[in-house]
Amino acid sequence: MKHKILVTGGLGYIGSHTVVELINNGFEVVIIDDLSNSYESVIDNIEKITGLRPKFYEIDLKNSVKTMQCFKDNKFDGIIHFAASKSVEESVSMPLKYYRNNVIATNSLLKSMKKNNITKKVGLIEIGRGLGGRSSTRISKKYKGWKLNHGSPNFNISNSKNNLLLKRYIDELLENKYIKIDDSDIFFLNEESNLETIKKSEFSCGVNYLSLDSMSELSKKIIESNNLEEEIDFFFETLIVDMKFNDKEWLLTSKNGDKFKSKYLICSTNLLLHKRSLKILNVNQIPLRKAIPINNDKKIDLLLNFLEEQTFIPRLTFLIYTNENYSYKDYYSKKHRYFYLKNNLEKKYRFERIIFQLQDNNKLGIVVHSKNAELINSYKSAKDEEVFKQKIITNFNKLFEENSVVHKLTFDEKISIMKWRASQPSGLAVPLSLQLSRKYRIGFCGDWFEGDGFGRIEGSILSALILEKKIKDLFK
Repeated sequence: MKHKILVTGGLGYIGSHTVVELINNGFEVVIIDDLSNSYESVIDNIEKITGLRPKFYEIDLKNSVKTMQCFKDNKFDGIIHFAASKSVEESVSMPLKYYRNNVIATNSLLKSMKKNNITKKVGLIEIGRGLGGRSSTRISKKYKGWKLNHGSPNFNISNSKNNLLLKRYIDELLENKYIKIDDSDIFFLNEESNLETIKKSEFSCGVNYLSLDSMSELSKKIIESNNLEEEIDFFFETLIVDMKFNDKEWLLTSKNGDKFKSKYLICSTNLLLHKRSLKILNVNQIPLRKAIPINNDKKIDLLLNFLEEQTFIPRLTFLIYTNENYSYKDYYSKKHRYFYLKNNLEKKYRFERIIFQLQDNNKLGIVVHSKNAELINSYKSAKDEEVFKQKIITNFNKLFEENSVVHKLTFDEKISIMKWRASQPSGLAVPLSLQLSRKYRIGFCGDWFEGDGFGRIEGSILSALILEKKIKDLFK
């Protein structure tokens, strides 16, 4: 398929020579020229030299309506802009003319480019309400001053010393002061709800890092520091339910019916690839399987087979907005405190971990995680959510009733419940060799791939860094 290039001022001296070179090198060319300093007969000369006659639009770029129509008629891969006045002497005597031709006309061109997605852009589609995905920060609209990192208030890296990709990434974040080593206290509760010093947990292995602001802000800063704001289109609260691959192009359809086209696709979630999608998306066939039939790509077949056998740990997250009088005796000045429950205690109270987070309004927010299947099913079947919330407060108070460190919650505390749709993967990990399909222009990353940090944020970061390197090598 030939790449289509727009050349403005394409019938002028420089423009026409450029058009000839483009055609001779296999490009399809479209010309815009207002003929103010050129002749239409130049097209005949271009055809004689190249054997091909380029499409021509007689348009003054200051006419935004006609310019926009040209973009609607064509899908350009690139633009070379020569349409401008160039005499220095004339520009001094006729500044208004040069302002109109060189500034207003160029601005009209840029607007048409932007509206028609001419610039090579990245589209980020996320079902959540902002940056950060599972690690994002929940900002309460109802309760001012509340920012709770619900999924993961920090992230831990178990093996950066032996992995140069991870080391460089973490070092860069530290150097830019986007993150710091998290020195918050970590408590382990034994069967008597007393504190233990044994520090052993899947969430506390290796070095813990904390964003200096919030986890959502960390994602935002990474984008801003690389000057990527203008190169990324964000589509939040957008659930993709269907995907198709036609003529080297992906077409995605959202639940609301919005269409997204892309030459390349990266899936950072396995929702579109796993059998879980059948129920969640209310579809009859796994979207990726529907887009790529069996036996069309061995890598895709193997990847889907691995995901078929992969299991997941569902979770419930409770966000507790404490009242004015709530205090935590030994909180001191630290921003986060972590309580992990040992197995027997977790079974008894149905909580996995409890995280205290100091708010901007100096109140304490509490995030409670649970992976207890009985509790999750109880929530699903609960007819009265308020009664269920009271159970959470009751369990919390019973957990700490023999421990004077943490005060009791009252039933005046407000609770928000978040049910994680993308649960933590467990069991069989997908090999990294299945990350990229050249044939279908699709790559995959996430915590569901094998390697350090499987099932955790570390795994997500590492798989993304590895995929980035593979893509760069592909386009060398």
